[in-house]
Amino acid sequence: MDHHPLDRRAVLAAGVCGILLDAVVRELVGLGVATLICSLAIGLAMSKRFHGFSSLGLLALAASFGMWSAIRASPWLIIANLVASAVLLLTASTLSDHRRLGALGLQRFLAQPIDVAVDLAETPAFVARGAMSLRSWQRQRIREVVRGLAVATPVVAMLGALLLASDGLSRALLGQLSPEEPMSHAFWVGAGAFCVLALIHRASRETELGSRPLPFVLRPAEATVVLCAVTFLYFVFCVVQVAGAVGIAEAVLDEPADTSAWVHQGFFPLLWASTLTLAVLLVLEVCTEVGSERQHHQFRVLTAMTSLATLGIVASSLVRTLTYVHRFGLTMLRLYSLLFVLWVGLVFVLFALRALEVGSWRDRFGPLCAATALCGLHLLNAINPEAVVVQWAVDHPETVDIDYLSPHNLSADALPTLVANLDQLEEVQVAEILRQFCAGHTPAQPSLAEWNWSRSQASSLLAEVCD
Repeated sequence: MDHHPLDRRAVLAAGVCGILLDAVVRELVGLGVATLICSLAIGLAMSKRFHGFSSLGLLALAASFGMWSAIRASPWLIIANLVASAVLLLTASTLSDHRRLGALGLQRFLAQPIDVAVDLAETPAFVARGAMSLRSWQRQRIREVVRGLAVATPVVAMLGALLLASDGLSRALLGQLSPEEPMSHAFWVGAGAFCVLALIHRASRETELGSRPLPFVLRPAEATVVLCAVTFLYFVFCVVQVAGAVGIAEAVLDEPADTSAWVHQGFFPLLWASTLTLAVLLVLEVCTEVGSERQHHQFRVLTAMTSLATLGIVASSLVRTLTYVHRFGLTMLRLYSLLFVLWVGLVFVLFALRALEVGSWRDRFGPLCAATALCGLHLLNAINPEAVVVQWAVDHPETVDIDYLSPHNLSADALPTLVANLDQLEEVQVAEILRQFCAGHTPAQPSLAEWNWSRSQASSLLAEVCD
């Protein structure tokens, strides 16, 4: 039930954000996107529905990730920043009523995607209830405005057609507009306003903290069988890996083709196995009905053992990726793969601590996993991963295909480091790199919404080296 009905502040925030979304949706990099996300966070905070320190802090954090859109240009960062901002805004709307993230509980936290879908479906009803709560004179004024628009539309259309018939310049200018463009603007304004209203509706509801009926319940013996089977499987796998480690390492390091096959045939299946194991552990945590204290202790120990056994799978993925980087060099995909594997390993360590109920780790598992991911993303934005990849390519030319240093693989974030290290590359390589980057360089002044710090720096550098 809504304890904060729709009001003027919410409608104003939705309208402003809808207009901003329409202005920047065709270019996801630049000052316009940063302004949109910051305006959305400020508008939600001013809607008087976000009261707790947790929700307001999450809104500020979402705005901080949005600001990176005006600084960084790498799609590897831009997409991650936008996803982080969206998740933080959704989480802030969940915790709008003074609650902490740990207060939701694991079951309610896992059910958040379902709750979001329900809130989206209920948003039109939320808007309708807000309209019905208006005073009679306000509803009368809205009806008058709608009728006025209905009368003005054909009148303006007729007069505009006469003016266009009398002026060739106006016909030439308006002829460049496609018929679909007004519909596109209306769609994005409406979509932006609807999303903001959905967030406000979600923040206006009282968050339910009680447990939902489970789709199925597992007995302790059933959960024990699952955990023992997974742990035994991973233990056997780790033993085989350790037993053949020396021979495999010697083989793959000597033959590049064997190295590539060893990594590609194993890395992603192992990563999927780790992710699936985490999902299984979370489901068992929620759906297992533990009765006695002895069963509770046994379940916790087995869960921790399975988490630690999965670390062997994660370690195997890490070794394969490091071997591949050592043999073939560092790229953006390999860098992100390394970082993701390290984060997955940290998640399993935290889950093992949660299972063993060490201190207050049980309530801190979700917030700590999210905090490590968000801090890592902020750190990536700060250190500029494309600069790291370029520096690796310059320092290890024997392992990296120099063709990777091209605008097809790198963005404006890489150019300052690349230009600073041109003197360390061969003349043929420098000529090819400059040819590719200069071919796509067009010295045009971007609009204020499209302005980006990295692109501005790259444009200045290319103007110098391409002359």
